[in-house]
Amino acid sequence: MGSSVKVKAAVLGVGLVLPEPQPTMLPAVKGAPVPGYACSELPDAGPVPARALRRLGRTQRLALGAAHRAMEDCGGVPDPESVAVLLGTGLGTLDETAAFLENLVEGEEREPKPARFINSVHNAAAAQTAMAFGFRGENDTFVHESISFELALWQGCRLVETGRSRHVLAVGADELNPYFLLAGREYGWWRKDSTPPAPMDEPGQQGTLPGEGAAAFLIGRPGADPEGNPVPRIAGIRVRPLKEESVRNINPADEVEFIQGLLADAGVRLGYVDLYLFGANGRAASDAAYADVGRALSEAGGGIRCGVFKQRCGEFCAAPAIGLALALHTVRTGRVAPEIQCRGPDGAGRPVSSVALYHLHETGYHSICLVTV
Repeated sequence: MGSSVKVKAAVLGVGLVLPEPQPTMLPAVKGAPVPGYACSELPDAGPVPARALRRLGRTQRLALGAAHRAMEDCGGVPDPESVAVLLGTGLGTLDETAAFLENLVEGEEREPKPARFINSVHNAAAAQTAMAFGFRGENDTFVHESISFELALWQGCRLVETGRSRHVLAVGADELNPYFLLAGREYGWWRKDSTPPAPMDEPGQQGTLPGEGAAAFLIGRPGADPEGNPVPRIAGIRVRPLKEESVRNINPADEVEFIQGLLADAGVRLGYVDLYLFGANGRAASDAAYADVGRALSEAGGGIRCGVFKQRCGEFCAAPAIGLALALHTVRTGRVAPEIQCRGPDGAGRPVSSVALYHLHETGYHSICLVTV
């Protein structure tokens, strides 16, 4: 994405669904249940009846739960018919896809399961969310690996900026499933024990934990709430390919320039950001790259405060949505969210009015989103 969003899009409501990461959730033989996976509790999805909810895929339920909480948070939307729904997901409803295809193969195509097929398409979660809340605006799903949510959010801010939509519900959601777990085990992504990772604070990093979750954000034009208080806003978001495809080869000075470019668009200097929230996950290469960038930021802008959050949610494609929800909670309250662990100068007692969410993606991209009041 070649340019940043300069409009200050207000965040009117935030919804977060954050199941606990399960370090021991690795797939066994085909068809066997994964401990703690199938029975994980999900929150109420609001207008969707329980009977209908049971027929939906897990990603759909995560997205609906987050959307329901966002709607409760903002107290409702004046004109639901104009609300656009933009959802970013790295893997879609992989469980439903697998269930449909496995049944098709095992049954030699005699008894396909139509409901599984409907739930298997990637745009099922965005469509179901729009139908549940009566949103009739644009409806798009972004599937671009680990930057799927950032692209959905960027497009949502553009819709607000251009006036194509008065309100946008931007959602990031991904489910934990046996195929994701198996791939991570084969490629060495996951830790071999159940010890929670400590991103950027662990000399012998052993990998991260698999996770899942969803976050939803109702955004609109900037303004104040009914009581006249300022509403948190997204002051800018930028997503670009890395100059080098691997995080092992990044140039910290280039990353500082990338961050400074976004902040300059928003009229903010490096040292004026109260918290830099990093997407470090406990993997050695990733943590080392973030540490290098953190040192370069400190040298360029004075002592900075940085924090991490994936020790709480685990690693998955839409995890940046979780980071943004925690950043907004921090800005709203003026205090660092308890799910965030600070690294470096902690600035105890210092109020927080701006957070820069910065991600180095091992898929070859970097992204930054600035949240302020």
